[in-house]
Formats: sequence, structure tokens, C-alpha cells
Amino acid sequence: MANGMGDPVNRYLEMLGLKPGASLEQINTAYYTLIKRLGENPTEEEEARLVRLRHAYDRLRKAYVPAAKPAGPAAPPPPSNAKDPASGAKGNADPQNRWLETLGLRPGVSLEEINTAYFTLIKRIRENPTEEEEARLTELRQAYDRLRKSYVPAARPSIAAPGNRRLMVPALAILSIMLLGALVVMNYGTIKMKMTHYDKGATLRLKDKTEPFGQVVGYENPHRFPTGNPSPAYAIHLSGREETIWVSERVVVIGMTPVSSN
Repeated sequence: MANGMGDPVNRYLEMLGLKPGASLEQINTAYYTLIKRLGENPTEEEEARLVRLRHAYDRLRKAYVPAAKPAGPAAPPPPSNAKDPASGAKGNADPQNRWLETLGLRPGVSLEEINTAYFTLIKRIRENPTEEEEARLTELRQAYDRLRKSYVPAARPSIAAPGNRRLMVPALAILSIMLLGALVVMNYGTIKMKMTHYDKGATLRLKDKTEPFGQVVGYENPHRFPTGNPSPAYAIHLSGREETIWVSERVVVIGMTPVSSN
């Protein structure tokens, strides 16, 4: 490992499950073993873990100092017209299509298909890759990163035909009316309470009785009952008795009716 890196390098090694002094071959093996455990369509948590693993691997590759090897013939320079397969260099009409092609995909695919293609391809690379496989992995990674940041899938034709759209408008209107009716039924008691109020002097009876229950002499909102939560209530002077009681507004509205309504 490069001198002076100290703790950062050890932290990157620990992220790959390795100890200080691990060889480059062990780093490669650990990295590819870990990323192959991720699903082909990773979750957000797995995506974040992949980013951390890749960051650690890249830093370790840059910091690693291998043993000196005998000098060999110099590698031929790249052709002058060589291009980065995942770069968005000027002069390329549609770099996004080139990144898709790197992953073996065509324009118009979904982001889920991009994820699946990328993870399928990197899992085919051996745990201790050759230099050619390393270069291929770099291409795939660059293309995938660019697509994740900028991908906008091509618009696909709408499935609904014009005739179907004309039918959908009245269907949606009917559905809205049905939903509104259901809401009214479900909240009938609350709606009735909002619409009903009895003034002082109103004589009420229970809905299943004919004789008067009592006369409204007061109203409080909220009224504090001895038990339970405060709520709106009517003070009712009981018929034929010298007694006044407080009755919850909900009970009055739902369970009683004015005597005059007979």
C-alpha cells in the first residue's frame, strides 16, 4: 500500500472485509464477491452500498503499490480518434444511446432494465479480473453512472385510443359521484350534526317514542361532562320532572326529533 495513507486505507479495506496488508488480488476478489451478492434490481439501500464499495475499491486501486516488475515493451499509444465509450464528448449526436449500447440496450428502455443489464454484466466478470476485464468494467460503470444521472426514457405511445378516452370521461364522472355518495353515507351523522341545531324552547322526543322527552333550555360547545372528552351538548329540561340534564349533541341530533314534526 502507498505510504502515508494510514487510517483511510485501513477503513477502505475494512469496508471490503479485509485486513491491512491485503494483496491487490485479495482486494479484487473481495470487491467482486461483494457486488455479486447484490440483486439485479437493487433497492435504494443496495444502491448506496454499491456506491460505497465502489468508492473504497477505486481508492484502494489508486493507493496500491505493487512489487516492481521487469520493464517490458512499451504499450502502443491509443489511436488518435479513440473515444471514451461512456463520455459525453462534443460531436456525438446522442451520447445516451452510446451508453445504452455499452450495456447492450436499445433506446426507450426503462431505468429498471438498465439496472438489470448492468448488474447482469458485472456479475459475469471473474473475481480476479484481467486488465481487459478491468477496462470493460470501467466502461460499464461509467455508462451506468451517466445513465443513472441523466436518463430520460423515450416517450412511448399511449395505450388508450381516442375512442376509449371519450368513454373514460363519463365513466370517471360516474365514479366520482359514486365515491361522493359513499362519503356522504359514511359521514351521515357528522353531516347531519353540522346541518341541525335546536334553539331554546324546542320540544324534543325520542324517535321511537311519541311522548315528549324534554325542552331545550341551553347549548354549550364544548360542554365538560363528568367523564369523557368535552363535546357540544344541549341542556334539556325533562318533561314532567323538575330536572335538567346535559345530552351530547350527537345523541340529540341522531336519536331525537322535534315534537312539532309529527
